[in-house]
Amino acid sequence: MVPLRLLPKEPSVGGFMIISFAEALVLRPLPPERLLLASLALLVHLATFDEIFKKLKASPKRVLPLLGLNALPYALSALIFEVNLWALAVPAALVAADLYLSRMRESPHAYVVGSAIPTATALTVAYFSPEPAPELWLFWYALAVHVIATAAYVESKLPWRSVSPKLGLAIWLFAFPALALEPLLAVAFAEPTVKFLRNALKDGKVSPKELKRLGWREMGRFVLYSALLTAILKTT
Repeated sequence: MVPLRLLPKEPSVGGFMIISFAEALVLRPLPPERLLLASLALLVHLATFDEIFKKLKASPKRVLPLLGLNALPYALSALIFEVNLWALAVPAALVAADLYLSRMRESPHAYVVGSAIPTATALTVAYFSPEPAPELWLFWYALAVHVIATAAYVESKLPWRSVSPKLGLAIWLFAFPALALEPLLAVAFAEPTVKFLRNALKDGKVSPKELKRLGWREMGRFVLYSALLTAILKTT
């Protein structure tokens, strides 16, 4: 029997998935029948996330039944409704990139890129939306860059990693083109910019005892950042 969990073992993964999905629904509410299938997709993703990535990196063939289970809500909706198939391209690309980088043992690059995968639940909402949802793409992009840059930031803080403290800032700069589409996003970008800039200028490792506190602090920052993104994009 496949040992499924209600939520992923890592709290941040479940947090990213649920918050990204919920905030996307605020931006683009779904009709009840579509919301039902979208919510089912989210629950399946949450329950199978750990097992899928464990099997994918060990024996990809063994994960096919779980991948089929994850695809089921999307396939059903495609038979019933008009959906946005292109919204599945990004999650597929992220998983492929994560698997490729994971070939390097204990690769921090795989962790950094893979950290954006849970945020793709925002694109689940885009898939089930009866209309194109450009604001969800902008929301997801700004969210994903922030999460990837933060993963690099955290990796640079670990005493046993040799990740440059400048990497987080370098990745974060890719968020700024979004300002051309919505200048008010600068309000949400302010705090992360200061964080990444300070880390680039003054590197500092954390002790193993401080890692849990660092993780919860970054989750709090993510909640604030995603809420600001949602508020800005909802009101403009």
